[in-house]
Amino acid sequence: MIEKLMLGTVQFGLDYGVANKDGQVPYRKVLRILENAYRRGIRFLDTAISYGDSEKVLGRALDELGLNGAFNIVTKIRPLPADITPDEAAELIRESLEESLSNLRCRHLYGCMFHREEELRFLPLLRKFREQGIIEKYGISIDSAAVATEEIHCDILQLPMNILDRRFENLRTDAEIFARSAFLQGLLLMDETDIPAALAPLKAEAARFEPIRRELGVSRMEFCLRYNLSKHPLNRVLIGVNTEEQLDMNMDAAAKGPLPEAVMTQIEALRRPLPEEWIRPRLWPR
Repeated sequence: MIEKLMLGTVQFGLDYGVANKDGQVPYRKVLRILENAYRRGIRFLDTAISYGDSEKVLGRALDELGLNGAFNIVTKIRPLPADITPDEAAELIRESLEESLSNLRCRHLYGCMFHREEELRFLPLLRKFREQGIIEKYGISIDSAAVATEEIHCDILQLPMNILDRRFENLRTDAEIFARSAFLQGLLLMDETDIPAALAPLKAEAARFEPIRRELGVSRMEFCLRYNLSKHPLNRVLIGVNTEEQLDMNMDAAAKGPLPEAVMTQIEALRRPLPEEWIRPRLWPR
């Protein structure tokens, strides 16, 4: 199942995540994480021009490691103004993509997506860069239940998925599905006493699955990750790490394969729709 993992790199350029106590990953650690990820079989990287210095750090690190071209990289277009015209959007998309290619020190990308679902209407503009051979696949990242019933046509679609989030299970699309937020920004890995008071309702929801996890005898990280890896039709599962140790833990868990079918049945029986303000980090109190 390691081949389904996709390494997220937002932590390489920003201090990111509700459970992140380490801050932005130092450059020397980035080198070790990327080298180890490649050695153990990860071939997909996720980044974005909006992730601080993430693209530039990746470009420099992959050059230094001699791994330029060794990974399939997916980046995202800089968010577009709300009142933009199609002609203006096409120009900004081109500029953003050219900047990403420069930052990443490459001439071709595996994939490029819009960062926000509000830009769904511009998907045909991004498709043109696939036709020009600059990107192999195009798509969009979605985040809200508002688009969960739409029919979305593109090559790749990134969306949140974890044991608490059921919003996109009936999505109509022909795209490859790249799932992020397996750990709900780290909240599903936190001890109950560490969960912020503003997110208290999630304590009881996460606790519903604890008897199944304990019976399996696995960590919260392994339980949540293998759940996502066992879901269909997910093509890639994103992970984000701050250290080599975290990377090894994720990869060791993935190497154990999918959860038993009987366990998945138990989990699915407990899952239920939750208010979006609980499970969508963008709506969490700051």
